Amino acid sequence: IFEKPLCLNSNFPRIMSLKNASMKMSKSDSSGKGIIYLSDSNEDIESKIIKAKTDSIGTIKFDKKDRPDVSNLIHIYSSLSELNIEEVEKKFENVNTYEFKKDLSKLVTKEIGKISQKYDRLIKHEKEYLRSILIDGKKIAKEIATTNIDEIKDCLKFLKL
Repeated sequence: IFEKPLCLNSNFPRIMSLKNASMKMSKSDSSGKGIIYLSDSNEDIESKIIKAKTDSIGTIKFDKKDRPDVSNLIHIYSSLSELNIEEVEKKFENVNTYEFKKDLSKLVTKEIGKISQKYDRLIKHEKEYLRSILIDGKKIAKEIATTNIDEIKDCLKFLKL
């Protein structure tokens, strides 16, 4: 789906929440506002990024310790673009956080949009194809499980002797 790896620059072990950069982006987020789902619409993605927590400083500067929320957004931008952290800072040095978030949301929707379009197509128009995958997977899993159970039974017979 992607022309390049999603995380070209892995300075962070994971992408952090859009609402609290001290927590990882997680599907257990009860509000759903701190996470971008692969099935989110472009409008939902843009809204979440625009509403992402930042600070009142207003500049785009990477400082993981003192500005974790802005730094998280910079990291996301860097990971999806071909720019490193310093290049992202330079590109947005004269831009406020709102304009940076608008640009970031365009970049994210461009990448996530590829996945969500495929997801929509599969869910809405290719249900039989998905069912066939599930049926084939069930058959394969059953064959593997049967083999494993037979091996376990053989081991148990051996132990009883």
